[in-house]
Amino acid sequence: MYQKKDVMVKIRKELTDSDIGWDFRQVMDLIYKKTGVRYHEVHIYRLLHKWGFKPKVPQKRFVNTASAKERKRFKKE
Repeated sequence: MYQKKDVMVKIRKELTDSDIGWDFRQVMDLIYKKTGVRYHEVHIYRLLHKWGFKPKVPQKRFVNTASAKERKRFKKE
């Protein structure tokens, strides 16, 4: 029998030690592989926030506060 807390500490360390970004689906799959428990995506977001991780993609509210020049620079062609 494993200790849930110990497994979650190992998962958090694995995420922290990695040089790449993670999205919630990858974290969800990692947790499932290690524990056999499948969490809902909202819970994954809460867990990542609790651990101090930030989203990989800026939220839309930041786009709305950018100047017209900045928006033009980032606009897809």
